[in-house]
Amino acid sequence: MVHPSLPYARAARHRAARALTTLGSAHPRALRLLAIAAGAAARAWDHGHRVADTHPAPFHWRRRKEPLPTLYELYMAADRAHRAHHAVCGRCTADHPDCPAGRQLHDEFVQRQDAYLAAQKKRRP
Repeated sequence: MVHPSLPYARAARHRAARALTTLGSAHPRALRLLAIAAGAAARAWDHGHRVADTHPAPFHWRRRKEPLPTLYELYMAADRAHRAHHAVCGRCTADHPDCPAGRQLHDEFVQRQDAYLAAQKKRRP
């Protein structure tokens, strides 16, 4: 059974998030709504609800039909984007990006490559 504190906690969290987004984190009203949301979440916790119950997944996550991409797929997509940029940008070389977009694509590629290789290293004995 859903205790009345859970919908109240969800609504308080939503109001606090909107206030933080629109007013900023230093605004007194945003801080007050954040404190109210924390108290409501604590009451929901006291009635046996999990933290995840207060923070439901966004609607588009719940309706996902295709599986999430693997680390390898993300790594290869970053590689393709990096290579495509390198082919059209006159300032960037393969290993030394020289424009802001090229640097960002190169950094993303390196991060995904490192994550993929670290996962592979963990899987091997």
